[in-house]
Amino acid sequence: MQKSASAAKTNFTCAFCEENVDYPVTRYRLELRVRDATDSTIFVLFDDLAEQIAQIKLVDLTSALENETENVVAIPHQLQRIIGTTYIFQIKMKSYFEGVEDRVSQ
Repeated sequence: MQKSASAAKTNFTCAFCEENVDYPVTRYRLELRVRDATDSTIFVLFDDLAEQIAQIKLVDLTSALENETENVVAIPHQLQRIIGTTYIFQIKMKSYFEGVEDRVSQ
């Protein structure tokens, strides 16, 4: 089960149980507002796909952000270049409950 952790000065604390996290795993999470001629929505991309769109490895991005001197919450300049760009996404949808009946009846 994956949970989020927030930085608290020199350590990380679990947002769910408020325990210290000794070895947090950093993951890419990229939120994109995607639009076409009819509407817009938010896509949330993780890890490999987010890295592919951002064209920067997570380790490189986090090390660059650690070297930043300002504590301003803003879009890192490494990610600003994807704003306004065009991509073609292939969307596959599957219901969370799809196949649940098959698993329950077995």
